[in-house]
Amino acid sequence: MNDIRKYMTMLAAAGFVMALTRPGYAAFSTKGAQTLPAGATTGGTPTIAISSVAIFNRSNNSPAGGLIWSGATPGAGWLVADQYIQLATNINVVDGAVQIYTDNTHATGASKYTGLISSTTATPAGLVNNSDGTQKLPTAWRASTFTLTGVNPIDPNAGSGESFLWFFHEDLAQVAVPSQNAAVFGNGDPYITVYASPATPLVSQADGKTYTTNSINSGIHFAQGPTQFGGFNTMATTFIYTEANFASAFAQATYSTTKLILEAFSL
Repeated sequence: MNDIRKYMTMLAAAGFVMALTRPGYAAFSTKGAQTLPAGATTGGTPTIAISSVAIFNRSNNSPAGGLIWSGATPGAGWLVADQYIQLATNINVVDGAVQIYTDNTHATGASKYTGLISSTTATPAGLVNNSDGTQKLPTAWRASTFTLTGVNPIDPNAGSGESFLWFFHEDLAQVAVPSQNAAVFGNGDPYITVYASPATPLVSQADGKTYTTNSINSGIHFAQGPTQFGGFNTMATTFIYTEANFASAFAQATYSTTKLILEAFSL
């Protein structure tokens, strides 16, 4: 019995050595090739559309009626909303995208911004003080291809860590505010674009350059660079998280906006 085991072990060892010493394949040498045509023209309807928008609670993914910040206090700094936005898109052509912004000077009711708009004052974007329309809180957004179990609030201008994942909301009426690194509002700016298909020419108001998405750099805008898009699909679901800065908030005050807008477009 021991001899059989020893013999089998010797065979296994010999087979291993033979595998190691197997000669390589011969060099490839072409003997001619034929070129054939192939192609197809697709049907369907060219579409650039927001299929649906819904809001869900971050705690249990249950439906919600709006974005709220429970437990917010004056001086608390950046806090993430208790809810997230679920955006479904259908973009099956080149040059199609979705942008996000506020339109607080044209808002209705208590959320209308009435403050001075200039190159040295805060932009109108964000949450407006319902008792004093000249006061508001900055807000920011980030996009993901999946729901996040934890979302860390941070100043988008911090220049470190997850700050590069956040974008300040811009407002339709804003002008450039150099001290805040805020550019004038412009439709199709990459910094307000949440999702884009390939070959979408996005014009940055910050530097005046056009950044055209391609097959690799298209999909969700996942980081602050003007070309940092990825994961494009013709029918996609994007999850958008929102944070607000309560550093300058007053006590017992309500801040809101009724004009947080998601808009599909082409250029």
